[in-house]
Amino acid sequence: MEALPFDSLPAPENGGRSREEMFSSLSSEMQEFISREENHHILDYICRLPTDEIGFPEFYPRISRSMKGIKRPNLIYPAGKGLAVHIYPDKEDIRNYYIPIEPCLFQKLD
Repeated sequence: MEALPFDSLPAPENGGRSREEMFSSLSSEMQEFISREENHHILDYICRLPTDEIGFPEFYPRISRSMKGIKRPNLIYPAGKGLAVHIYPDKEDIRNYYIPIEPCLFQKLD
C-alpha cells in the first residue's frame, strides 16, 4: 500500500473524481504533459489527491534552484521517462516530501 503524507481519494473506477473532470481543470501545459502515453498514470494520481484539503499542485515543466525559496511548495514536475515528482510541504518538519509519481504507485503488491 502507498505511503503518502495525506489520505488519497478513491480511484476514478471506484467512485472517485472522473479523469475528464480533473483533466479539464489542468493548465494547458499540464494537459499536454499528461496526454503523452507514458504519463497517463499522473492524471490518476491527481484524481486521487484530496485537493479540498491540500490544494491543487502547480505544474512546473522545469525546476530550478531559484525555487528553493518557496515556503510551502505544492508542485509537480516531470522527472523523465514517465515519472514525475510531487513536492509537498511537511507541516511538522523543515524538509518537504518528494513523492515519486510512477505507474506502480497505487498497485497492490502480493
